[in-house]
Amino acid sequence: MLTKEDFALAKNIIKDLRLPEEMGCDSGDDEFNTDIIYNAMRESPLKWNEFTVENGISKVVIIPNDANFVIKIPLTGMWYYEETYNEEEDEWEYNEDPTFECFTGAEYGNCGCDYCDDEVYRIGMAEAEGFGKMFPQTDWLANMNGKNFYIQEKVHPSREYTPKVSEESRSKSANLDPSYCHGSAEWRAAIIENYGEEFWKNFCIWDSAEGGTMRDMHCGNYGYNMEGKPVIFDASGFES
Repeated sequence: MLTKEDFALAKNIIKDLRLPEEMGCDSGDDEFNTDIIYNAMRESPLKWNEFTVENGISKVVIIPNDANFVIKIPLTGMWYYEETYNEEEDEWEYNEDPTFECFTGAEYGNCGCDYCDDEVYRIGMAEAEGFGKMFPQTDWLANMNGKNFYIQEKVHPSREYTPKVSEESRSKSANLDPSYCHGSAEWRAAIIENYGEEFWKNFCIWDSAEGGTMRDMHCGNYGYNMEGKPVIFDASGFES
């Protein structure tokens, strides 16, 4: 559980960050220039070797080495480069001046562009239905210098952690109906081990009808909390 001290420390980390209004990946390769964050963090109390930066297509995450949390920042759109065909060179060329297009698919996000806000809402929906244990604590942190920041409990991505589960749970995971086979078999086995098979099935049924948190279940979106319990740490999916 995040503490008041965690919130205070996170706010201190971001209080002087000044980020551009338009931040997003390049449409050509889905890559985000993380130097934007590293350069902005020069004004932060953290030194360059005391944190790392990761990103997906809709969010960028500041990961302090010695904290219990991560800081999420929404990427609100994408840079598009217009292609033109050069007949003389017989090749396609990118326009050097890209245009920025805001996201519109964050169903519960601010104006459809804030997938972090969308994520907080979806986790709240799951908590109201009794499925809160499937997610790490995730909250709005602050608006600093015109940007919304969010805080989430730190987790282990699935590729970096091996859970302790029984052979019985592994067998149940491997033999689930395909409609319940989200995530890896090992991760599902950990859910069955910790929360029970019926809990997982009920969550899948509810999420398919209401939650929509498992629309984008690749290995970079789920893992284990610091206690080794299975969680989904990117709950928003992506609809552009």
